[in-house]
Amino acid sequence: MNRLIILCLMLISGVAFAQSGKIKFDKLEHDFGKITEEAGVATYTFSFKNEGNAPLLVTNAQASCGCTTPDWSKEPILPGKQGFIKVQYNPAGRPGSFSKGVTISTNGDPANVQVTIKGEVIPTGAVKAPEPLEYVQYFPYNKKVITLVDKNFQEFIKSLLPNYAKNGKLSFNIESSSSTVPTKTFKTNELLTQNRSKEARKRILDVLKQNGVDVSKVTFGEDKNVVQGPAYNKDAKEKMAEYEKFQYVKVIGA
Repeated sequence: MNRLIILCLMLISGVAFAQSGKIKFDKLEHDFGKITEEAGVATYTFSFKNEGNAPLLVTNAQASCGCTTPDWSKEPILPGKQGFIKVQYNPAGRPGSFSKGVTISTNGDPANVQVTIKGEVIPTGAVKAPEPLEYVQYFPYNKKVITLVDKNFQEFIKSLLPNYAKNGKLSFNIESSSSTVPTKTFKTNELLTQNRSKEARKRILDVLKQNGVDVSKVTFGEDKNVVQGPAYNKDAKEKMAEYEKFQYVKVIGA
């Protein structure tokens, strides 16, 4: 009888001993890539799941340096449920590559596990503004519309897409020019240049939309509309090639 009681106690003890939480992270390392000092504190949240059969408690999260600040789920995580470890890295005054660990202590299996953040801090002032790109289209007399099928215009817009992908925004400045030859379509040459700028802006936005750009992130500077070139002397037919040098739209994008 005593042996039976002892055996039962051993079985109960074994079952109790077998019950424990088990921490399982989605991933143990996160790469921030390149971040700037000006961007401020970088944050990433590691997710984990309790794959054990008892509540899991994170008892501590200790960073390897003061530049890294962890936070974590404070309540017990039931079996099958998820918790988090949020890690913040302050890049201020820390240019260069970094790799920092945070040691997680639990009441389960394993008792200790480490997650890592890494990246590269770009020093203040080291980030250069995107190099502006320029597109120019010349017009025959009285024409005002940038041609959407123009291959050079399409390539100009596509060349700006990496800037958008990197910075999340694009900016444009438009210069529209008309020669001094009187216009037959518009009341004045000034109106012709204004229409050229307006149409250029519309074409830019149309092509950007086609390439998946959020046009709310696109800005335009003040249009520069000019009438220029040699003074008109009723000699348009004889000198049209000279006058048409001043019939253009120039777009600068960055």
